[in-house]
Formats: sequence, C-alpha cells, structure tokens
Amino acid sequence: MDVGKVSGTVSFGEEHFGACDFGDRRLTRRVVIAANRLANNHKVTHGKLLAAHSARTRSRIAGASGDLPPQIIPVPVRVRPGNLAVGWPGA
Repeated sequence: MDVGKVSGTVSFGEEHFGACDFGDRRLTRRVVIAANRLANNHKVTHGKLLAAHSARTRSRIAGASGDLPPQIIPVPVRVRPGNLAVGWPGA
C-alpha cells in the first residue's frame, strides 16, 4: 500500500509523527521516515499492528492487580478497509 501524500503535500509519517518533539529535529525526521517506510511496506497492515498491540494490552490488563494502571484505558477500535477509526462503535 503506497500511502504517499495524505493531505495535499504531507506524507503519512509527517501527518502522524511530524509533531513529535524529542529535542532534536533529526530524531523527528527519522521517526517520520521510519513511519513512511512501514506504511509503504505491503507486509505491514493495521490489523497486524493492532493485533500485537491488543495482545500486549490484554496481557498487561490480565497481570494487573486491583484497578487498571492509569495508562491503560481500553478503547474499542473499528477497522475498515483503508481507514482506521478509534472510538466507540456507532459514534
């Protein structure tokens, strides 16, 4: 899947990670390039990325004692072909 330019002249990596502030613009540029490379690799899909992330999140939740740690907030994710939407179903 060639993501190319997302909105006019902005690439996928720039759109999603260009605002990262690591205190070094070179690091931000590297993140943008890495994101574009992943997004342009046909073996990398939203489904595969989300599956790994979801499995890790479920594992952390299962291992938590008592209340969930504050950084883990389960959010339903809807995936449609060519579109990733995060939010409550029907919202």
